[in-house]
Amino acid sequence: MKQFSKKISSLIMALAVGLSLSPATGLTLLADETEPEIPEVTTEAETEAPKETEAPKATEAPKETEAPKETESSKETEAPKATETPKKPDASATSTPKNIKEKPIGTVAGITVDENGKLTWDKYDGAYYYEVMSYGNYYYFGSENYLDGINNLIDQSIKDCAISKKSAYKIDVYALNSDYSIIAKGSCSYTYASSAVASKLSKVKKASINKKGLLKWTGHKSAMYYVLFINGVECASTEGGIWKFSLPQVINWSIESGILTKASSNKYTIKLVGYTASSTPVDQWSKTYKYKSKATLIKEYDFEDGDITFDKGIMKWVKVNKATSYGIQVEDAVGNLTSCEVKSNSFDINAYLSSGIRNGNLTGSIFTIKLVASYKYRELAKWDGSYNLECINDDLSSVKGKTASVKYKKLKKKAQTLAVSSAINGVSTPGSSGKYVFTKLSGNGKISINQTTGKITVKKGLKKGTYSVKVKVSISEHVNLGYELNEKPITFKIKVK
Repeated sequence: MKQFSKKISSLIMALAVGLSLSPATGLTLLADETEPEIPEVTTEAETEAPKETEAPKATEAPKETEAPKETESSKETEAPKATETPKKPDASATSTPKNIKEKPIGTVAGITVDENGKLTWDKYDGAYYYEVMSYGNYYYFGSENYLDGINNLIDQSIKDCAISKKSAYKIDVYALNSDYSIIAKGSCSYTYASSAVASKLSKVKKASINKKGLLKWTGHKSAMYYVLFINGVECASTEGGIWKFSLPQVINWSIESGILTKASSNKYTIKLVGYTASSTPVDQWSKTYKYKSKATLIKEYDFEDGDITFDKGIMKWVKVNKATSYGIQVEDAVGNLTSCEVKSNSFDINAYLSSGIRNGNLTGSIFTIKLVASYKYRELAKWDGSYNLECINDDLSSVKGKTASVKYKKLKKKAQTLAVSSAINGVSTPGSSGKYVFTKLSGNGKISINQTTGKITVKKGLKKGTYSVKVKVSISEHVNLGYELNEKPITFKIKVK
């Protein structure tokens, strides 16, 4: 009886558990309570195990197949726990990089400054370039492992107020690979010499500013270029023996571009420094200049498609606001360069190219053309493109003959001349790819045409009547171009009345 009562109680507990988990499952157990319930009620521990291991099931949910069967219960929270488990790997994953140490860069060794101010360092394996800096001031970029005159450069930075005067300065040398990434770094301490080179600079000779603000001077024999500082800011430079600056232009441009701040008192400290080819200062000059800036904002942009057109060798472009000149540079296939400057927005590019070929400055037929619109010396807009000289040969389709009249009374006294346009249409202007050539083929002997100008001459004594003259009109081109000669026979008439 005791054993029978234990089985009955176990069966009731099993049914109760089944009903609590799912009413539908409980009904199924009642229908088949004899066979499935025997192995499940052998011990009570099996029925209690799920309650005690709910927390572990949350972590082992992906491995067990029973957890999905029991997710229908609104009371069970195992399914939500299973969705929370991926958050733990994420948290650990984000903390993992903190424990990973970055690969340290190499060290540039052997950095020294000799008594002459020459900075040297050991070459670093794999380095393509080197940079030298000190307190944010950039002094060198190149492939060599030395820099002449580092003392002069620092002296000048002190004088330009780019860095403050110290007893010693830290100089950093960076080694860069072909991608300009830093692969090594080194530093050294440079002891500042009390006798600064900048203080020993000679004075720029014959420096003066006229009423229009034009600064002129006589360059030092060792100076390669001059730099103009305004209120301690580098604003312009010049080289090649052009020793002058327009201070109003430089100040206006510097304010417009944000380099310089407009002075409320209209006073600017002008400083001129000359440098050798190795950037060693040789002379200097300074003065206070009073000027009321008239700077206005000028927008910069690039020419767009359709802004540049070519028609029969004439290059045209849209006008650029505020532009005072347009620079044109031509480069041929072998690298020969020529350039010129125009004030208008059109240019006879064909005549320019033909002249360059005749003079031996250019060769070939395909050229790269660059156009730069400038406001005084400041670039406002740019364009570059390819141009084929052969593409714009005239086809002479518009060249046609017509009738020109000559009065007999005048012809009785002397010969009469007529412009080519009076007897031939379409040749009022020179050919785009060369020049016109007129060759008489037939007609009265007292009527002639100039071979190059096309001027028609009717000699004295020609009687009244209408005379037909047949000529060949062609376009000559320079022999270096190698093009076939365009030509067209036409007939014009001379009427003497």
